[in-house]
Amino acid sequence: MDSWGDHMPLPDADKRSPRVYTNLQNLDLANVTFSNIESTGDPIAIEEANEDELRRLVLVNLARLVCAGEWDGLLSAGGGGGIAGPLGPSPADVSDGSGFMLTGSQAGWGGLSSGQCVINVYPILHAFVSQVTGDLASISVNVTTGDAGTEGDFGIYSDADGFPDSLLGYATIDLSSTGEITQTSLSATISLVRGTQYWVAHTRSAAGGGYAYIDGLPNERTAVNAPASMGVYDSIGSNGEQNALILSSFAATTSLPATITNADYSVDGKDRPNIGLKW
Repeated sequence: MDSWGDHMPLPDADKRSPRVYTNLQNLDLANVTFSNIESTGDPIAIEEANEDELRRLVLVNLARLVCAGEWDGLLSAGGGGGIAGPLGPSPADVSDGSGFMLTGSQAGWGGLSSGQCVINVYPILHAFVSQVTGDLASISVNVTTGDAGTEGDFGIYSDADGFPDSLLGYATIDLSSTGEITQTSLSATISLVRGTQYWVAHTRSAAGGGYAYIDGLPNERTAVNAPASMGVYDSIGSNGEQNALILSSFAATTSLPATITNADYSVDGKDRPNIGLKW
């Protein structure tokens, strides 16, 4: 099919296309853009008299996506609102930068926060699904127990087939004192996509005299606000849940690795950190 001028009509449709095929008749499928679809559909009123043109418009856009292999476009072509993850509406105060998305409390993997998460000497990763599309402006934590001289690296990894893959960037945060601490200086531009799974990681990058703790969710399955499991338990009656990936082999590096392979980690139960993201 080279153009849209001489097609058979849709079933029970008027053969003549007054707008869709007329406007797009000289375009090849490979050259049709969402902008072409958008301008052709404006103005087509959503009413019964325009049913044939509405069907043609959907058919052309579907053919465009199939031809270009843009399967993501079926969910979000032209910046639409479709999502791939278990999320509800994105709150305005998150997407406009005035509020936080908390990785430990959002839908899908999180729960209600009521505990502490220790910043360990090796990287620990938990999955989360982004609620917003855009570049991160800051990463924040709420330090519940400070430790003088202790710093933590808090990073975001991309996901590949359900596993952490590449480090997108991180923030180094001083954990000496308690309270909410925000770091706007990130190691790189961290671009997230709404409805996409990522991995948040933390490790102790500078040691003080002990350990620092941040706000989080308790690991025990019997806890009221325990986070979701990755589906792997020691036994049906087990109290501990396996909800994290740990990189114990990286303990000596005190930093987050640039990439992670399946051989690097093991699955374990760890308190889930509540890390605040702002766009």
